[in-house]
Amino acid sequence: MPSENKKTFLRPWAAWVALLLIALLGLAMVLIPVWIVMPFKAQTERGMELSYSLKRWSPIVTLVGSLAAIGLAVWLWPRAPLVAQGGAGRRPHTALRGHLVRQAEPLRVDVQPARGRVLREGE
Repeated sequence: MPSENKKTFLRPWAAWVALLLIALLGLAMVLIPVWIVMPFKAQTERGMELSYSLKRWSPIVTLVGSLAAIGLAVWLWPRAPLVAQGGAGRRPHTALRGHLVRQAEPLRVDVQPARGRVLREGE
């Protein structure tokens, strides 16, 4: 019989920290070169080397970081509080069901028939 107390490879708080670090790393890959290469200001050789190195590695880091962030987000989804899930709980397809049902309901408006004469052809 399998044990109810399974150990996971990653705790949820560690996954949240990893997700935050991935986001900060992606932001740093963009902001550091912007900060180093300022127009109308003297740039150092070391600063330019660092800036171009980050520029060269940023597509790979962005791709790997994005895949890791998506994987962590998928893993964290059932463990996230209901507020973060938009009230969907463990069944995300139910979040929009109420909206679609309300949209499909017929309008409840009392329409009175028009009082007047019917126009005939040629009038």
